[in-house]
Amino acid sequence: MGNSLFIGVDVGTTAIKAGVYDAQGKLRASDRKPMKVLRPVEGWSEQDMTVLWETTLSCLSAAISQV
Repeated sequence: MGNSLFIGVDVGTTAIKAGVYDAQGKLRASDRKPMKVLRPVEGWSEQDMTVLWETTLSCLSAAISQV
């Protein structure tokens, strides 16, 4: 596991974050992209799952490209 890297993803309401960590837990690269919250009716909060998936992939790609 000496040169192993690990990816963590945080899919939140307002942002997607991805981090690349080494085996010692040191953050080696990261990316963050905003997410839009849809409010079609007062009191409701929704997200477009296609946009969420595409944003997650973009965030992962950007973080991975840094290492």
